[in-house]
Amino acid sequence: MNVRLVYDMVFTAGIWYDAKFHMNNYILKLNLITNTKDSQEQNIALARMKYFIYEIIQHSVFINETDLDQRKKFAAAGIQVTSLPEEPVDQIVGMALFAKLNAVMEERLIITEASLSSELGDSVVYRHSNQEQLGPLERQGWWHDTDPTQSDKKSVNRNQTVIAINRGPTWRDIDLDWSESGTKESDIVMASFKREKE
Repeated sequence: MNVRLVYDMVFTAGIWYDAKFHMNNYILKLNLITNTKDSQEQNIALARMKYFIYEIIQHSVFINETDLDQRKKFAAAGIQVTSLPEEPVDQIVGMALFAKLNAVMEERLIITEASLSSELGDSVVYRHSNQEQLGPLERQGWWHDTDPTQSDKKSVNRNQTVIAINRGPTWRDIDLDWSESGTKESDIVMASFKREKE
């Protein structure tokens, strides 16, 4: 039996908009439905969603991906950026989070509808559902990636040089992998059992 859930998330993140840095308070309301009978997987899916918002997004700045100079400045200052295909207005932020949170939960829980509002957005609510197009977020990007990342793997600077982005931890690294073993790659020890000649 599928169970319908409602989950609200409140978080603060930075935005770079109109050549200014702002802090913004967001309210994200989610309607979800379970898509597995495995309660452990449901719990992991929910934990992934919470980790992504509270450990990644809340510590970053939303910015238009084409604003390369400012992205470099934030990176030089050690500030994480969450790159978006357009200006970081609430509608675009909401669509990106709707797609990304569904991606990280890998269909164990499914967000059927998301509503996002913010303080700077004058509390106007933008609603998104799984029955609508994602506009500029239809194209591939981090928002469709199942990993806990908020920026694309590669970025192109003005000299058309490809810059690799540090991917950060994986779900396995933070103990939110689907496997039941819980074994991390760093826990695996390789040993040689060759006998030395006497």
